[in-house]
This record gives sequence, C-alpha cells and structure tokens, in this order.
Amino acid sequence: MDDARIERFLVKARTCEEAANQARGHDLQLMYSEIAQQWRDLASQVRLLRKRNNTTSVGSLFAGQTLAAVGQEKATRSDGL
Repeated sequence: MDDARIERFLVKARTCEEAANQARGHDLQLMYSEIAQQWRDLASQVRLLRKRNNTTSVGSLFAGQTLAAVGQEKATRSDGL
C-alpha cells in the first residue's frame, strides 16, 4: 500500500516538473517546481515513517498513534477522578 502511495506521489511530482518545463513565465515555472518538490518530500516522509517504525503500512502507524492517545487520555481521566 505504501509503495503505491509513494509511486503516486512521485508521478505527481513528475507531472508538476513537466508542467514547469512547459510553463510560460518564470513565476509559474517556479511554482510548479516547488509543488513537485513538495510531492517528492511527501514520498520521502512516507518512506521514513515506514523505516522508522518498521511497518509496512503508514495507516497502521496513525491507527497506533490514535489508540495510544486514547489510552493515555483514559489514564489521565482516571487519575483525576
């Protein structure tokens, strides 16, 4: 799943680079190039998250964080009661 997500992000980056190459005007070229870099950065972040957490699904990372936050919130509530 993450590999497909990364590939989609990289395809979007290539599309933006192509648009930058075809754009008329420096400002428009710069904008498309910056957006392409943001897509590449996003792909890199997904790779890093997967590597850091040694998991195959970024979605499971977010689910795990959510469950941990819920558990912590319950613990805090019970301490205050």
